[in-house]
Amino acid sequence: MTKGFQREFCDELKRLVDAADAIKAAGTVESFVEDRADPDQKVRAALAKNGVLVMVAATGHSRRPGSSAAAGDLTVELTCFENPKRNRASNPDAFTLVQAAEAIKDALHGQTVMGAKVRYLEMRREDADESDYRMVMEFAAFTALDPSNAAAWGIGARTLWGEVTGSQSRRGGTAQFEPGRNGRSRFVGVHDPHWAVTLTCDVDGALDDDDLPELGGEFTWNGRTYSCTDAELVSSGDDLSTVRLSGRTT
Repeated sequence: MTKGFQREFCDELKRLVDAADAIKAAGTVESFVEDRADPDQKVRAALAKNGVLVMVAATGHSRRPGSSAAAGDLTVELTCFENPKRNRASNPDAFTLVQAAEAIKDALHGQTVMGAKVRYLEMRREDADESDYRMVMEFAAFTALDPSNAAAWGIGARTLWGEVTGSQSRRGGTAQFEPGRNGRSRFVGVHDPHWAVTLTCDVDGALDDDDLPELGGEFTWNGRTYSCTDAELVSSGDDLSTVRLSGRTT
């Protein structure tokens, strides 16, 4: 049984939190993915001791209107918990939930996770009481929950996913004919049969020319792999870029 895209995404965010220099240096921050544990038990245990607890939780996916695929913003909340009476009682300079939240914001904003660029949105205090301080951080990442419905190019952490907003497909090749006995041409086959496609894709975040696939490089869409014959960065903004790709099967 697969654990699902949102769960994998949260696991990756947890890994990045744990690897952040400020978090590692503090040595008093524990993190967990909400979908993997009993949150109430984890929070109660954390508030009974020194340190800061960070909970990573997927909070939803908002489909972009008009999208032909389940593409849109995946939202994730990271909540820092601290009992200040315990954490700061013997050490006024203890690492606090505010410091943890700032370190997490810096560590996650702009990271590419599973092909989606993470955007920091906001942080806000939601203290429960004087022994239960909470800072909630919200992040978003433009992605398709079913990546097979999006165009993709690149390798590993540099994989980019684009929501296909327009497509044009055609059969490619050269039809071969030869003279028939009746004087008419007779179809004998197709030389170099292939599929050709031109796609217009929306990609999360700002791109530059180096983010385009190389000519001859590969991109995938709709279950097929294409060799790139043309790539164009149409526009680029902080939140969204538009790319036009052309390619053919081999």
